[in-house]
Parts: sequence; C-alpha cells; structure tokens
Amino acid sequence: MNLIINADDFGLTLGLSKGIIIGMKEGIITDTSAMVNSKDFEASVLLAKEARIESMGVHLNITALRPLSAIDEVKSIVDFNGYFYKNPNVIPTPYNYMEIEKELKEQIEKFLKTGLGLDHLDVHHGFNTIDKKIFEITINLANKYKIPLRRNTDKFRNIKEYTVIMTEYFSKEFYSDNATEEAMKEILKKYKDNEGTLEIMTHPGFVDEELINISSYNNNRKKELDVLTNEGMKKFLRDNKINLISYRLLNKNAL
Repeated sequence: MNLIINADDFGLTLGLSKGIIIGMKEGIITDTSAMVNSKDFEASVLLAKEARIESMGVHLNITALRPLSAIDEVKSIVDFNGYFYKNPNVIPTPYNYMEIEKELKEQIEKFLKTGLGLDHLDVHHGFNTIDKKIFEITINLANKYKIPLRRNTDKFRNIKEYTVIMTEYFSKEFYSDNATEEAMKEILKKYKDNEGTLEIMTHPGFVDEELINISSYNNNRKKELDVLTNEGMKKFLRDNKINLISYRLLNKNAL
C-alpha cells in the first residue's frame, strides 16, 4: 500500500508551519497543503523553500479568516465584518457559486506565484461536501490545473469523479482524542493489505500564541506532531511494507 500523510493548514501560523516542516524532514509527513489567505503564508513559503520543500497543495478555504478577493466580490460568503463564516453549514443560502469559484481561483493563483510546485488541492472544513455544485467547482479546478483532488467524500460519485486524480482511500480519523500512535496504527492496519493509495489527513504543528487565538484546534496539534515523528511509527511502516509517497508522486504515476 502507498500512503500519503498530508498536514493541513500550512501557513496558518509560523509555529504551525515550522512544526509541519519538521514532520516532513524528520517524520512521516509526506505532503502539506497551504492556507493561502493567512497572514503568515508568505513567510511560511520562505521557510519551506529554505527546507528545500519543492511542492505542496493548496488548502482551499471559504471558512477561515478573510478572503483574498475584494469583499464586494464575494459578499454572499462573508459576514458583515468581511470574514468567512467559520463553519460551512452556517454560510447563508443561497450563496453565489461564481463568487466561490472566483475566490478559490484567487487562492490557487496566489500560490502559483510563489514558485513552489502545486501538487494537489484539498479543502478546509470539508466545505465541498455540503453541496453538489461546490463539489463540482473543486473537481473542475483540479482538472483545470491538472492536479489531484483529495477524496474527502464519496457522496457525489456519479459526477466526474474519474476525470480527476484521487487516492483510492481517505481517512480523517486521526484527529483530536484519536490523535495517538495507537489510533494511527489501527487506521493503517485497516488499509495495509489494500492495493492503491491511502491519504490520512493530519493537523500537526507547534502551538504558538497566534494559533491559540485563531483556532479552537490547538494543543492537539503538537500531540499529532509527536506521533508523526515517532520512531515507533517509522518502524511500523517498515515492518508492514507501507510505502510513503507524496501527491507529487501520485500525480506522476497517474500520468
């Protein structure tokens, strides 16, 4: 089995980004995805380049911080202060699909200007699972930029699924109280004899003051990082012949 361990939220804070980089260099994290609309995104990109990280994904986002687009151009998906709603299920309906697509394109285009390679797309808070048309937007963007898209739902299997590269399996179970070495091993045991590629979504990093101020998911991130840099986890992967890959390799294999 091939395994992608992706660290979400790169760039959200510098502490978070530094932790993810350590996890990629010293642990079993194989890829990450950047929150492009965060204030620490540019500084985090510099850290990634210094660490010789060549590519990552974009963590498409309409549920945290402020949009890159002008507020009056995405007014259906922001509150009266110009911030995204913090949960996809509380975005007022009807929302404007063209506004959503515009903002997501802005985020991808800003990332491309960094010079880093773009190796996949995924979404913050799983917002593309709430609406078939939003899911289609993310499928179409992955096709437009010729990159894989995270398989975070099979709810819309009947629309264009096989026109975009995805892993065969996806797990979001390594989270919160379940972010332990034992839980990670149980996830891997469930899939290890399968053919294809599994992605495990993770949220590791160092906990700095800024993270505590802007994210309710904070202290568990350091616990996740500890598991993902644990020598016991590395040995478990070797013993079970689980092959670590990045989305970049998945894309090359697919082509």
